[in-house]
Amino acid sequence: MRRDSAARLNEEPLVSVAYVAAPATARQQPLLLANGSFRWLWLAHLISMFGDGLYTVALPWLVYKHTGSGMATAIALAAGAIPYIIVSPIAGVYVDRWDRRRTLVGADLLRALALLLFPLALLTGFNLALALALAIVLPAIGRFFVPAQRATTPSLVTADELVGANALMEGAGQAAYIAGPAIGGLLIAASGAVSLLFIDGATFVASALLLGLVAFPGAERRRRAAGGFRAALAEGLRVTWRTPALRTLSLLAAFVICFFAAVPALLPLWVGRSQPGAYGLLFACFSVGSVLASLALSRWGRALPRGALVVGGVFGMGAGAVGFAASYDTAAAAVALAAFGAGVSAYNVGVLTLLQRFSPPGVMGRVLAFNDTFAWSLRPLAVVAAGALADAAGVHPTLVIISIGLLVCGIMAMVARPLREPIPVAASAEVRTA
Repeated sequence: MRRDSAARLNEEPLVSVAYVAAPATARQQPLLLANGSFRWLWLAHLISMFGDGLYTVALPWLVYKHTGSGMATAIALAAGAIPYIIVSPIAGVYVDRWDRRRTLVGADLLRALALLLFPLALLTGFNLALALALAIVLPAIGRFFVPAQRATTPSLVTADELVGANALMEGAGQAAYIAGPAIGGLLIAASGAVSLLFIDGATFVASALLLGLVAFPGAERRRRAAGGFRAALAEGLRVTWRTPALRTLSLLAAFVICFFAAVPALLPLWVGRSQPGAYGLLFACFSVGSVLASLALSRWGRALPRGALVVGGVFGMGAGAVGFAASYDTAAAAVALAAFGAGVSAYNVGVLTLLQRFSPPGVMGRVLAFNDTFAWSLRPLAVVAAGALADAAGVHPTLVIISIGLLVCGIMAMVARPLREPIPVAASAEVRTA
């Protein structure tokens, strides 16, 4: 690489006039106030994620209440991982083929319908097979929604606003995951777990209505992927694998998420049966750290190199895991998990921004979907392995191994040259409207 190019590593390149410059007055306002379309997208995300928080506590509780089996509950949770691995690549093809507005609104309405029909059937009598079907169907539909939503964000904001926009979306999701389970626990006690599923369905209806207010750019509405299904699937995988930055991010995700997922899975074992109240507190501390980091990035993240966000996020997770492994009291563990959550947010925002900026617009949905598949590929095995290792060697030694794994991932991300290279103009050239 030439010396003058090396000086510009991690900087956003100047793009062509395909970018629409935001008015000076809009740039002086917070993004949620200045950009109406992004505001509706953000509100839809916040509401639907709150509903997901209710679902997260409702389904496992429902299964355990009626079966009394920890194995059945674990199977219901594991079933939700199947669509991430199998459905995501398929969904990515159609996200690039279909009208984005119809994809997002249609996915929300289908999820709302599922959360009307399945709970009605469960009210007539609990059926484990039906509960497992819901555990698979709901995230399967979501595999169409999530990449479409993430691929829409870059078309609604300017290039230098993208980190802030992704941070706001990340913060909304984490905030909803604080409020959703907390309120869900109260609602279960008051009206039962099935009622939470109906409320979750209502949040998807509200999300669909808000998405109807988004002014999708014409390029988003007219996007089509050429060729047959197999050709389109192969094209997405080829772009992901042959673009050095996208390949690096996908491989990194497989291992980072593998180690990340093991930490919350070990939290109940760290707490033990004698401190049930500490479980909710520590889980909330993780989310609070994530929300605070997201808010900071939405305010100051524009000036940070995208690759540095990824590296810093992984090291932040590693440092938080080290602190958690060394903690033997709730206060120290709370601080460690808040740091861990902050690292997760920085990593997520950095990875998503780089995926959006390095992906050619016509295959962005497939690239995002393939990254999800890589991220979830080792996660179920990692959770099971962490649990088995904790039973054999103890929670704290297992957390030490996880910490080492995350720190090694951070070193690999730091030395990965593709994450330090400037973003190509061709991959970023997409019409944006204010």
